[in-house]
Amino acid sequence: MFDLDSANLIKSINQVNASAKISETSDMGNRLHDLMEYLIIVDDVESGNQYYLTKGYGTVKCIVSEKGKAEGVKFLGGEQIEMQFNDPANDYGITVKQRFPEKNGVTYCTVAPDTMPGSTHPYKSGVVSPPTTSIKTYIQRNSENGGTFGEFNDVCEIVDDALLKSIFPLADVEDVTTDSLKKYQIFYNHKTTKEVSAGAIVPFFSTYHYTVYVPTDAAIEGAYKLGLPTREDVELEIAAGNLGRAASLIRLINKFARYHFQDNAVYVDKLPFSVTSAGVKYDTVRYETAAIDDATGRFFETIIKTNAGEYGPTITITDNRGRVAKILNKEGEEGKTWNILARDLYLKGTDPANASQITTSSFAVIHQIDSALYNSGVLGYDGKFRRFADDGELVDQIQVGNDTYLIGYRNSLIFDTAEGEVYKKTGYIMKPSANKTKLSQEEYVFRADTAKILITEDAYLINEDGKFINWEGNPLGVDSLGHVMFPDSIVKVSKDGIPVK
Repeated sequence: MFDLDSANLIKSINQVNASAKISETSDMGNRLHDLMEYLIIVDDVESGNQYYLTKGYGTVKCIVSEKGKAEGVKFLGGEQIEMQFNDPANDYGITVKQRFPEKNGVTYCTVAPDTMPGSTHPYKSGVVSPPTTSIKTYIQRNSENGGTFGEFNDVCEIVDDALLKSIFPLADVEDVTTDSLKKYQIFYNHKTTKEVSAGAIVPFFSTYHYTVYVPTDAAIEGAYKLGLPTREDVELEIAAGNLGRAASLIRLINKFARYHFQDNAVYVDKLPFSVTSAGVKYDTVRYETAAIDDATGRFFETIIKTNAGEYGPTITITDNRGRVAKILNKEGEEGKTWNILARDLYLKGTDPANASQITTSSFAVIHQIDSALYNSGVLGYDGKFRRFADDGELVDQIQVGNDTYLIGYRNSLIFDTAEGEVYKKTGYIMKPSANKTKLSQEEYVFRADTAKILITEDAYLINEDGKFINWEGNPLGVDSLGHVMFPDSIVKVSKDGIPVK
């Protein structure tokens, strides 16, 4: 795409000084390069959808009323979509005056809406422009205007500089605000001597395109009922001196929130979702998220597919625990609660208000979903959020018959292989504590000589009678010699954690 006004401006500059070259390091060169990356679309915009990825990882909306004709195509960048939503009385779509089909694609010559006869349109440009509003700003704005992003926004704001300083008292302010501790925060104000973010940005996004799923307020309330820690929970642990447990709660909150931030932008579009790779079309795709599985060192994934929804066909997201969430693509809410185009910007300098160059950026689309997303890093075997002992050790709680048992475990590296690292989870059976707010492994571990086993998804443990039982409390079978018959997926380990046959 190119705009007649922009083309004439560049032509005039070259005529004034034919020998002048616009350096990409100059302000004008920086902005033109960024714009050109947004104006090149790597797809056929007349193929039936409306949202298309650009060369620079942004997204442009293309509305086609008649294929093959210039007057049948209209473009909206992220900036135009936001203006359109705020001013629905006017059409901010960038119209096409000429269409030039070539062997390697199609070039569209765009013109400003106010160049049409009789138009009093307030927008004066024919350039399709990228969004400038950040992810945090969109979520915050919805929260403040009576939307249903508020509870998720609060979860993302639980961990801040003050809380981190309380848990890590030996870290100085510089460590907390700029060092690796920022990994515990979802939104972060970046600032160095040479670069500054345009407001709070997502620190783990990096020059790519992403999807942010925002559960409804009701969905987050459901997460709290399952044990999602609150800021008050963390502050109580800090006040009690349990910094290990407080730090573990922060990691749990962080892992839950980050699972809603996904690599690759996914849109609810006119055609069912699909991805073509090496000539093969896939309608179900796995994408990595920002949440890491500590047991494998890999990112937890989501499974994306088009399915029926409350408001018609929509995108469904299957999480690591097999739960399915839907994008709420309610009519009239596009651009407000779903298919929201956002951009986190890093700018040259130390003051965003005076910055004139973009150093890098990340594009994202934001969707409201009807359910929170969960993974095995946040939910225990009982389907509730994991609990922690005073020292921060991970603890699971299970029901065996009428009794409640606690399992504490840590991941330990066994050895490296060509395929990667192999971990074992060493489990400890713990008696129920009389003090429900305090778990002490040393005080409550029993049968330590036989209770140490490798825990897998089909985990087994030993009851107080010394019998191996499964999660439902049923004893395992024995062979004719009285030996316990373990499934192939279970590996016993000795007291030292060495696998035994």
